[in-house]
Amino acid sequence: MAYLPTPGDRLDPTEITAEHRSASSALLAELCSAVTSAADGKADRHLHVRVGHYEQPGFLNPKLYGFWLLPVRSGEAERHVIPGLDRLGMDWAIEQMADWTTPEALDSILNGTGVAVQSPNDSSEGTPSVWACVINSAIETQIESTLTALAMLLARQSLVQDMTAEQKVASIPEVAARVDEETTRLTSEEIRNNGWQSACRAIRSRAAASGFALHVEYRSPLLDAEQVRSRMPLTRHVYNASPIASTAIDKIVSVLTQGWTIVGPGPEQILQKTRDMLELSGIPALTAHAVRDGFVCGMGVLSLESVPIKNPWLIRPEEILELTSDYVIVEREHGRDQISPILPMKGGIQIGSTLGLSILEPLVITTATRETFLHTLLSAKVMQNTPGARAQVGDWPERSHALAERQLTALAKTFEETFNPAALRMPAPKSALYSPGMELMRPAVASISIGG
Repeated sequence: MAYLPTPGDRLDPTEITAEHRSASSALLAELCSAVTSAADGKADRHLHVRVGHYEQPGFLNPKLYGFWLLPVRSGEAERHVIPGLDRLGMDWAIEQMADWTTPEALDSILNGTGVAVQSPNDSSEGTPSVWACVINSAIETQIESTLTALAMLLARQSLVQDMTAEQKVASIPEVAARVDEETTRLTSEEIRNNGWQSACRAIRSRAAASGFALHVEYRSPLLDAEQVRSRMPLTRHVYNASPIASTAIDKIVSVLTQGWTIVGPGPEQILQKTRDMLELSGIPALTAHAVRDGFVCGMGVLSLESVPIKNPWLIRPEEILELTSDYVIVEREHGRDQISPILPMKGGIQIGSTLGLSILEPLVITTATRETFLHTLLSAKVMQNTPGARAQVGDWPERSHALAERQLTALAKTFEETFNPAALRMPAPKSALYSPGMELMRPAVASISIGG
């Protein structure tokens, strides 16, 4: 999940200059080398991590210092059927889950084609877990958040391997939260008392003691074009499935694109005719779609090729290979095209790449976790309404019901805290932003899971 410090932590907005980027890259590269396990070490398990920088545009929480990007696994995720649900029916399930999700989202989770992101335990040299360090903060903060993330990753993997299957289901969220809190405290104290190099040595030692080898490298950019493309259906799903995420995005889109008007010298009749032509051209709605693509998919582009503008059109984010303020290069069946002029929009920015990243990336793992607990909650409700199940499952339904509701409540808070509070306070759109039938984003996956 994303690293969100406590309210008492310092808030240090930093100007993103060329010097800041260069110094941040150099120091994180040194850190990655220092925290990597010795090449001649003996270990049964290996954790591969790639660290890179992500520049957020200001609509995310200023105290969001980093987040994990787990690689997308190929193929469809395994669908877990809930025994007994077919007897109770989908209408019953929708009624039972009304406080937690919409009918469309529930149907998507249960019946749609989902994907899985790779568990950190399955990382490899070719498919490492990726830590996106937010460069909008001071270098000292980047160091501490990155080392804390690595220490927490190691602590969590050690925790999982030491617990039985029953313990994992029953208590791992609460235990993991305590482990995260303790790991954060110890890492912070080590850095403050002995320096970040000492903290690197401590993490290496902890990895060796737990039977892990830690392999960490710094790379810029975070993701290449194919990896960026593979994640777009996931971030579209985050938008589609989370009312908090879609509301925040729509407020941002509305503020950036609505209420435009044309003013200037000349008769009002001529100005109004020009305004009417702008509206009829579809440019306001297309602009809203392009801006939403930018924040949700990482890149949105409205082509303005024809002058005068008679037929503006949206460029599919998946086709984009390079995006600048002046032109876009796209991949088509017949080859590559360069298109200009354009109206471009990016979400997060990668160092060393013209390709953007979604501002919803910090919520991909959160969404996967939320959907796991939605599935758990519905499974518990089915068991509670299945005659004869009590002898087999004991008090599992009650324990799982309570656990799932606690976690879903906490995750809703995480969704809200990921955004800048100022973005959430923006006015809601006064009218429809998008073309009819395009309120949801496509193509999108139906659900996200972790590991399988």
